[in-house]
Amino acid sequence: MDFKINIYQNEYTVKFVNRLEINKVTNNNTSDGNIGCCMTSTQDILIDKDLHPQKKESTFMHEVVHAIIYDLAYGEVSFDEEWLCDFLPLHTEELERLRKEYRTKKEKQ
Repeated sequence: MDFKINIYQNEYTVKFVNRLEINKVTNNNTSDGNIGCCMTSTQDILIDKDLHPQKKESTFMHEVVHAIIYDLAYGEVSFDEEWLCDFLPLHTEELERLRKEYRTKKEKQ
């Protein structure tokens, strides 16, 4: 079941779909393909519906970081160790809030 989630002030829809749909969107034609995708233009996060629950959650968090990077215009910086050390303290609270919200919404499904 899909649900909406706010990442800072931006509302995203989290959708659980089959991997072929994700690969179609990402133009990935490999046999394994992508297991998640953050589509910032439509504010959708797609996650492979057939993943193990823990892998779904980690994929969700991975895609959330993509959303934060894009939405806060970090796209033009170099992503090295120093950048990561600056990024994590600034966004840890939001990431934890989103993880808790994800778990709550998944439990209701």
